[in-house]
Amino acid sequence: MSYGGPTGDQITLKPPALQPPATICQVRHKKLALPEPWPFLEFMKEVETGGGRDSKNCADLACFLAYGRFRKTEAANITWAEGVAIEQSQGAPK
Repeated sequence: MSYGGPTGDQITLKPPALQPPATICQVRHKKLALPEPWPFLEFMKEVETGGGRDSKNCADLACFLAYGRFRKTEAANITWAEGVAIEQSQGAPK
């Protein structure tokens, strides 16, 4: 089967059975270097005790985003009703 390309060149297409087999490559896995949790906890303690009016709320938000693995734009779509439903399903006080 041949195909006339836009420049007038002829391209010959081979059926899959006649094409050479694909080569198999090894995947090299990256060694993970995860950070220790204590710098984050120290940072959150500093934010919480920062002395500002909303220091505690800011620390709560940062922990929510970090532990939930949310981006700010994703977290903006979470409603209060969803948060209450999650707390109630986990046995938190009402």
